Amino acid sequence: SNLASTRHVSYCKALADTDAAHFPERLARLFIVNAPSLFAGFWSLVQSWLDQATKQKVGLYASPETWKPELATVMDLELLPTHLGGKTVLSYTPRHSLDPPEAETAGAASSVEH
Repeated sequence: SNLASTRHVSYCKALADTDAAHFPERLARLFIVNAPSLFAGFWSLVQSWLDQATKQKVGLYASPETWKPELATVMDLELLPTHLGGKTVLSYTPRHSLDPPEAETAGAASSVEH
């Protein structure tokens, strides 16, 4: 298990190094929204591999109260999918393992309409 996580960390670092070397200015902004607190620790490790300019382009946000005002400065929030409080209905198959459950999506859509 420890060996596997060491390999994963090494892979992520190599990926970050490759991206920085070959695609230095491809990223305008990156918003990581609804990030669990566990991700903050992982992000601390990953950002240590990034140059300062790239770090400043990335925002890590735990809740809609923190990310919605920031995201609204660069896009119309209605363009977000319904499960994030927007009006865009995503329709594709097959469902991805990271998609929210259908009940959660329906609940988010109805809360936006109220």
